[in-house]
Amino acid sequence: MKNKLLILLIFPTLLFSQSSFKIDERAYEIINNSTVECIYSYTVNAPLKADTTKKRTLVYNTILQTNGYDSKFWDWHLFKKDSILFSPREKELTKYEKRKLLYKYYANVEDLFTPIIFKNYKNNKFKVTDYIDFINYSYTEKESNQQLELKEDTLTICGYKCNKAVIKYGGNEWRVWYTMEIPISDGPWKLSGLPGLILKAQDKGNIHTFEIISIRNSNNPIYISLDVNKVKVKRKQYLKHKNYFENKNTDEIISNDFKQGGATTCFFLEYKYRLSLKRDVKYCPLEK
Repeated sequence: MKNKLLILLIFPTLLFSQSSFKIDERAYEIINNSTVECIYSYTVNAPLKADTTKKRTLVYNTILQTNGYDSKFWDWHLFKKDSILFSPREKELTKYEKRKLLYKYYANVEDLFTPIIFKNYKNNKFKVTDYIDFINYSYTEKESNQQLELKEDTLTICGYKCNKAVIKYGGNEWRVWYTMEIPISDGPWKLSGLPGLILKAQDKGNIHTFEIISIRNSNNPIYISLDVNKVKVKRKQYLKHKNYFENKNTDEIISNDFKQGGATTCFFLEYKYRLSLKRDVKYCPLEK
């Protein structure tokens, strides 16, 4: 029991009050409220381009907001950024003060997980949005594309007894550990469909790993952007755009984006800084 209590305290900055988190209804639609919020560490052991025998580990912090019916999986830093933008104090800030605050915030963020995955279990659909070279792509697919196989192995993670399963999806095979002590059929990224919450998942090649860091009760809104400029595509088209962008030369990306005039924003500058850090490693897609 002590371990289960400690897991709630690892991320004390999670504990901002619900009343301070008010969504701008002109730009976002509230889908539902979460009952549980889970923080996962997502690591990628990526081989270096110059020498593929060597690797560099990229570390992302991600959050799953879920209630068992609807969920949203996205970057933890973006979640915290929204808590700044949607706070009552935001109305008191000038545009310059807001930009300065966000610039200071993003300066401490090295890796950013850009896809956002929405799961609707009633309609058996996943919706994915992702900014790729500052174009907001969106596609929808069915959850049933995943193949599940339950195993007899057990493991204790953060005080929770977990069972093992194998999920095959997107040209990859995942070893996952789920706990029936939290009877929510959900998990990190697109992984789901088991009789309990997934606390850890690792692909067969040991490149991608999601592992739980923190779990807490929640009543925060699950919301989606009403961006009218979203480009709707099929999953294969999205993956084609994603792979092309991630394998482009950094200088080419920066040069093209400067021409578009977007380089004046603090997010854009920090985004390009993070981008340049990653260009020495090979892109390792989560799915094919």
